[in-house]
Amino acid sequence: NARQIQPPTVISHLNERMKTLKLLLIITLFCTNIFGQETTWIKFDWIGDTLAGKYVQKAYMFIPFKLSNLPYEFNVQFDLGAINSMLYGNSIKPYFVKHPEFNSKIDTNKVAWIQSQKYPSLTNVNILLDNKPFNSLDLAIFNGFGDTLTMDSINTKTIKNIGTIGPDIFQNQILIIDYPNQRIGITRKLPENLNHEFQYVNFKINEGRIKLPVIIDGKKRDLLFDTGSSSFNLYTNFKNAQEVLDKSAVFIDSVKISTWGVKYYVYGYKISKNIQIGKLIIPSTVLYYTKRDDFDYWFESEQLWGITGNSFFFDKTIVIDYANKQFGFN
Repeated sequence: NARQIQPPTVISHLNERMKTLKLLLIITLFCTNIFGQETTWIKFDWIGDTLAGKYVQKAYMFIPFKLSNLPYEFNVQFDLGAINSMLYGNSIKPYFVKHPEFNSKIDTNKVAWIQSQKYPSLTNVNILLDNKPFNSLDLAIFNGFGDTLTMDSINTKTIKNIGTIGPDIFQNQILIIDYPNQRIGITRKLPENLNHEFQYVNFKINEGRIKLPVIIDGKKRDLLFDTGSSSFNLYTNFKNAQEVLDKSAVFIDSVKISTWGVKYYVYGYKISKNIQIGKLIIPSTVLYYTKRDDFDYWFESEQLWGITGNSFFFDKTIVIDYANKQFGFN
C-alpha cells in the first residue's frame, strides 16, 4: 500500500503546465480589468501597398463593413486623419442603382466638406463594422472618388473597398487601438487602474481630429495623429522640415504618393533629432516633407507642425479618450 510517487519528469511537466495556466489566467484577468466587459472589439486587417517600387507591408488599416441589409461584403479604411466617415461615390454608385431605396436617404442639404468641396450625405443609415452594429449614422458621399465599379462587378465575390471610417463616430467615447492583436476597442469608461498601466498626454482636438503634442529637437510641436498614415513616421512641409534638417541629415529617397487622388512627390531624410511623446523617446527617424504650397497653408491654418501615424506604436496599445482629450500608450 505504498503511496504512488510521480516520476520527477512528470512532476516537472505538471508544474510547468500549471505555471502556464496561471500565466494565461493572469493575462485574461488583466485584460478584463483593463478593458472591462463593455468594450466592443472590432478586428482590422493590414493592407500593403507599393510606393516608388517599395512594398509597405502595413500601409492601411481596413475593417470588414456592411451597409444596412445589403448582402455584400465590403471593407473600409480606418482613418483618423479624415474628418467625415464616407462612402466613395464611384464605388457605391452601382449599389444605389440596384437598391434605389437608398436614394431617398441622400440629403444634398446635409453637406460634408472634403478637400474644400461640398458633398451630400447618406443619412440615418445602419452599418456593421466587423459585424458590430452602429446605427443611425450619416455618411458623406465622396462623389468622383474610389474605384469605379460596374453593375456586373458588384455580383462578384471579391470584397470591395467602398469608403472610410473617420473619427466622427467615436467622439465622446474611448477608442482603443490594440496594434499587436489587430483590433479596435470602443468603450464608455475605463477602470481607474488603467492610469497605472498606461502613460497619458493631453491632446488638442479640431473637427474630431487629434493634435498630439510631441517634443522634436527640444521644442514642443503638435502633430496630427493619422491612422491613415503608416508609410511615414514623420511628415511635414518644406518650411518646417528646415528647422530640423542639418548637415547630419542623410537623404533617403523621394517617393511619389497620392492624397485623395492627387499625386505628388515627398522627400525623405534620416534625422538624428530626438522625438519625445510623453516619456517615449525616439532617438532618430526618417522625416518626409512635401513642397506643395497648399500644405504650407494647411499646416499653418491648422496650427500643426506635421503628421505622424501608426508606425511609432506598432508594438503598443493606445487609448484615445475623446471626452477627456487624453492619449495613452503602454
